[in-house]
Order: sequence, then C-alpha cells, then structure tokens
Amino acid sequence: MEQAWIEQRRAALVRSKVALLRKRDICAALNLPATRYPEIIKGERKIQPEEASVLARILRLPFTDVARLAWGIEISEADVPPPEKSLVELAYPEALVRVAIESVMAAQRKLGKDYPPDIIAAAVLGFCRQAQKMGGEIPESERTAQVLEALVTALTPARGATQS
Repeated sequence: MEQAWIEQRRAALVRSKVALLRKRDICAALNLPATRYPEIIKGERKIQPEEASVLARILRLPFTDVARLAWGIEISEADVPPPEKSLVELAYPEALVRVAIESVMAAQRKLGKDYPPDIIAAAVLGFCRQAQKMGGEIPESERTAQVLEALVTALTPARGATQS
C-alpha cells in the first residue's frame, strides 16, 4: 500500500512552518536508516504497528488517522496507545537531549530572556542535530552555551518575537 500521505503531510507541515521536519528526522524517530524513507512512501516497506504512534506524533495527526491511512483500518479512540516520547527524545540519545535542554535553559537565563516553548524546542532540536553531525559528541559546556545563545537569538527574530 502506497504511503504518499506521509510525504504530503510532512511537506504541508514544512510549508506552513508548523514544523521543520526533514525526511531523515522521520527515519531517525522510527530508528530506521534514511534510505528506508522512499521504501515506505512507495509501499515497499510496511509501517509497523510500533511505528504508527511515532508517525502520529511526528506528523501531528491523530493515531486513528494514521491507522486508517497506513493500514486501511478504522480503530476507536479507546484503542489508541498513549504517547511516550517527543520527537527529539525518539530521535536522539537521552543524555544528549538532557544536555541540550539544560544548555538551552542556561543560554536563556544568560540572555535574561523568556523564550516561548516552540523556540526552546527548536533550539534543542538544532543542538541535537549539530551534535549528531559531530559524531554524537557533546560539546564542552562553554561552547554549547555560545552555540545555543546564537541559535536561540537567530530563531527569535525569525518568529518576530520581541521579548525581554
């Protein structure tokens, strides 16, 4: 069964600027190599039951919609599994996420600003992506603060936030 709806939903989220969701982010959250994405979209690889709840969270769709689209079945809300982890927690090691969150909060305190949760989440995700590019190495704390300060500052004007 072709799964073009996944790519359509991902692209819609990106276009509407609701989420900066890349194909490799979806694969990382599903614990799959990025090469699997086209296989899923073409229907060459089936979506596994344990992957459906992850897809629902990433694509910001009700689990019932994912089940209907992925498998062609209708389920009741009572059968929906509870959410367990966020996209960042699914895609990156727990220790890295913890350090990223602590560092973003420290950068926020250092700047003396109170950023909205979506800016903080974007900064955490950006930090995790950068650390992954560095081979999973967690940068020294001073460097982390500098990078995150720049990241949080860069994200804020893009959103039009003028908080003090």
